[in-house]
Amino acid sequence: MFKGENVKPIAVLTVICVVVAALLAAINTVTGPMIEERKNQAIKDSLLLVMPDGEFANESDVLRADAPKTVKEVYTEKNGKGYVVVLSTNKGYTGKNIGMTVAIGIDGKIIKAVITQNEESIVPADLKPGGSYGDSYIGADAGTVADVVTGATGKYTEKAIKDALKDAFTYLDFAEPEPEEPALPRTDDEIVSLAGSFVEDAVSLTDVTLEGKDFAKRVY
Repeated sequence: MFKGENVKPIAVLTVICVVVAALLAAINTVTGPMIEERKNQAIKDSLLLVMPDGEFANESDVLRADAPKTVKEVYTEKNGKGYVVVLSTNKGYTGKNIGMTVAIGIDGKIIKAVITQNEESIVPADLKPGGSYGDSYIGADAGTVADVVTGATGKYTEKAIKDALKDAFTYLDFAEPEPEEPALPRTDDEIVSLAGSFVEDAVSLTDVTLEGKDFAKRVY
């Protein structure tokens, strides 16, 4: 059984916990909407950075199942002016994250693009967040984005960014998906089938041994 001197501290602690919980709930009631408002404003500011006259919902579109890994968020402008796509890639030189936000008009051309994140170890000024790198892509479409000359250094990083931009065009149906490279034949049947596609009325499979040519296993 609890003695009186043991019950009193427990009761005091219980009262303190109840009071603190009530205070936290009250604070959250007041600050919660303010935090949400600031979050929504930050999203709006980032969207207006690339499409200044656009109107957007606070939440991004629900991404389709076929969205490329580089496409993180898509916002559709309410008045039919186009889309804003939030991109992220780690295919640059060091494999660190590179973020980019791009506005693409309803005509399939880039309105504006900005680098929002770059964790590469050596970053030229124009490729830093907020730099001028994205300006080079203004007016580019799915067919010309790969040929844009930016003057930036770091070809691996630039290729990663261009590939991400192409993914944005593809997701928005402004470009056809890149065809998957055919898998190399592995079984004898697959090899015979491939050989038959090159030579009409071929082929038989014969084991051979060529003196001094250990790499040759079969002749068709």
